[in-house]
Formats: sequence, structure tokens, C-alpha cells
Amino acid sequence: MGKTFIIITTVLTTLFVIGAIWLMTGGPCEKKLASNIDFAFIKEYADELIDYRLYDQAIEQYQTYLADPSLDREKRAHLNFLIGNIYMDHLSDYESAVGQYLKAKLIVPETQLLSEIDRRIIECLERLGRTREAQRLLQQATALGGDREETEEKSTLSDNDIVVARLGERKITLSELQGQIEKLPDELRGQFGSPAKMQDFLGKYVTSELLYEAARRRGFDKDAQVVDLTNMTKKQLMVEKLYQDEVLSKIEISEADIDLYYRAHKDKFTIPATVTIAQIVVATQKEAQAALDRLNNGEDFTALVQELSLDEETKGKGGRVGAIRRDGYIPGLGDDADFAQAAFEMDVNAFSIPLETRKGWHIIKVIDKTPERVRSLDEVREQVVMEIQREKERAKFEELTGTLGEAQGVEIYDKVLEELQNSGKGKKQP
Repeated sequence: MGKTFIIITTVLTTLFVIGAIWLMTGGPCEKKLASNIDFAFIKEYADELIDYRLYDQAIEQYQTYLADPSLDREKRAHLNFLIGNIYMDHLSDYESAVGQYLKAKLIVPETQLLSEIDRRIIECLERLGRTREAQRLLQQATALGGDREETEEKSTLSDNDIVVARLGERKITLSELQGQIEKLPDELRGQFGSPAKMQDFLGKYVTSELLYEAARRRGFDKDAQVVDLTNMTKKQLMVEKLYQDEVLSKIEISEADIDLYYRAHKDKFTIPATVTIAQIVVATQKEAQAALDRLNNGEDFTALVQELSLDEETKGKGGRVGAIRRDGYIPGLGDDADFAQAAFEMDVNAFSIPLETRKGWHIIKVIDKTPERVRSLDEVREQVVMEIQREKERAKFEELTGTLGEAQGVEIYDKVLEELQNSGKGKKQP
């Protein structure tokens, strides 16, 4: 009985393992499923996604297309090369690009794309800061005949692989050119829509790459100053990326936030009342009273300004001072609360009694009065959103730095530098 049980158990285990291997290697269910997939449609759809710059979705569709059992090894290599180009030229994901390029090399080691694949892997490694690996691969490629010419000028997979320029053996494709344009700021990217503008950009890009290659041949990529600046730039970009991910991307501003902020800060959006005035300035109170009497008898204010006023700043403008506010600041005069208060208490076209200031005696005329007004939410919406954004940014940033500082155990010794400076130890020696 025990032997029979062991035999049955062994047979069942063997059948289970065979079944698992059969399923993993693609049994009839998988083949049936693959036969039901319209791979031609998937390829066409992926190409369309590229045209609309939906690169992540395009990669997903190309990966599905790779499951087509009718694809030969050369086409599979080309597809992996194309996916690598998308990662490199459009998404700046250099590690994923290297993975796809290596896969293409493994599928067809003698592919006509080998030189271009090696060149792109080297460039990706350099951009990842892995210079030694890039140099080693460059040496290997040269030893294996890195000078062989590729026979195809166009990829059979995509029009974007059309070669638009050469730098020696290196080919610059339309895909690479478009990828560089897409990395430009939005306000600049739109300038290169026409063929003429794109041609201009291509010329500048080739010149830039030419200078870069020359600098690299001179070993400037190992220059201490260049390395330091590169590290500083990389550090700053990493900080900006963290700030984007942990601060900016987590800020949400709702209509309720906007309405609440507007109601709580209406004083910020209030336009104060103003009075627009003109003046006659004379030396004595007696002269001012005489001028006022003549105005009350119907003489023209502007004519009297030209005849009597001593203030050269306003005389050529018919005595016009401009708009003043209740805070007492008078253009050309300075702060004078009593002068401003008198103007605000007058009616339009009325004349004041003689008023004394440091400039002399004034008769003022009110030209216009504008009441205080609170600007509507529609008028100040953009300003409100910016204010809320700043407040939320500040709060998120303080929360982030507080959390990181607590986790890392940060301590700042405020008095150490002060003590060093006072002792003379902290001073830079000449």
C-alpha cells in the first residue's frame, strides 16, 4: 500500500511539472490567444501614438506587438531598437534605453544596426555618469570593427528613423532631432514647427554636438571644474525634482479655497478713494484770499494759475496736482494729512479756503472724486490663486523639510560659527 501511494504521488508530481512547463512555454491556449490578436492594428496604433507624442503608451503597444509569433529575429531587434530610441530621445530614461538596446543586440548579434546600437549605449552610459563603462564599450566596438557602414538609411519600422545629418560615422535621426526640440520650454518649442525653422535648429544642434565631441576628445569631461559644476547642477536638478514631486505636485487649489481667501483678504483687493485736485500757490495768506475772491467772482481758474501760481511743477499743467489719497501723501508736496482731509471734504468744482503748507499758501480746486471700490473676484482671481499657491507651497515645504530633518536627526549649532568668527578662527586667510 505504501509503495502504491509513492508511485501515484510521483506520477501526479511529474504530470504537474510537465503541465506547468507546457503552459510556460506557450501551450495551445497562448497560441490561440496570440492568433486572435490583430498585431498589424497594434503596430499601426503604436505608430499613431508616437505621432501624438504619447510615448509611454506607444512603448506598451510595441511590447505587445513583440508577441507576434510571425516576427522574425531581425524585426524583433529593430523593434527593441525603436523602443530604446523612444526611451532615450523622448523620455530621457537612459537605463531603460540601454536595456532595450542590449536586448536588440542579443536577439541578432550581427544586426546591421549594431554600430548605431553601440553608439547609443555609449551615449546613454555617459549621460548616466558611467564614463568608464562607456569608454570600455567604445574600445570594444572599435576593436570589433566599429567602422563598418550601415546599409539602411531608413528604418522599416518608423519614418522617425530617417537620417537627417551625420557627424562622421554618427547618424542623427529625425527622432533624435524631434526629441531635442521636445525638451525645449513650451514657449520655444512652438517656434520650430516649420521645416525652415527645424532646419535652423538642426544646424545649431549639429554645431553643439560637434563642439561637445571636440571637448570630450580633449578630456574636458574629466576636468575638475567641469566635474564640480556637473555635480552641482545634478544636485540642484535632483532637489528641484524632489520639490516638484513632494511639494508642487501635491498642491491643489479648489474654488472653495479661492472664495475663502478672497473673503478673508478683501482689504488687499480694495482700491482706495481718491480726489483729483488742482492748485494755485502764492506766498501769503492775503494773496491767497485775494485769489479766492476773484475765483468766487467768476474768474477762470486756469488763467489765475498762469497769472499767480508760484509752483512751477503744476503751473504748466493748469495747476493740476493729480489724484491724492486719504493717507495724506501729496505729489510734489509730501505728507500733509490736513491738506488731504480738506480736499476730501470738498465737493467737485469747489474751491478751498486758503491752506498753508511748507510751499506757501494754496487755493485748491476739486476736479474729480473716485469712491473706494473693492475689486471683484473675477478681476483678482489670478492674484488670489498665486497668493494661495505661495502659502500652500510654503506650508508643504516646511512640512517636508521638517519631516526630513527629524528623520535624519539634523542639528544646527547656531553659536559655533559666531564663536569662531569672534575668535578669528572662522575668518578666511588672505
